[in-house]
Amino acid sequence: MNASVSSNGEIVPWEQRDPMLPYYEALRDRLIMSYSGDKHKPKIVAVTSCKRGSGTTRIATGLAAALSRDVQRNVLFIGLEKDNIAVA
Repeated sequence: MNASVSSNGEIVPWEQRDPMLPYYEALRDRLIMSYSGDKHKPKIVAVTSCKRGSGTTRIATGLAAALSRDVQRNVLFIGLEKDNIAVA
């Protein structure tokens, strides 16, 4: 099995050929710009939706992967889905 593909066949968010990569990076850039003058750490970012299956986990994971590319930034991703809690 290819290491860049998850078990359910989706492309992992840090894979360069992920079609969502430009959107993750745009969200990362926008988030970094919005906190540019704030020296307080840590920052907490939440991604949520009102409907199951809307892609919030994929977007949150992709955003976390995009943020973690900066060597001066530590990222803790916590997925709080109702049926599946994940920490990475």
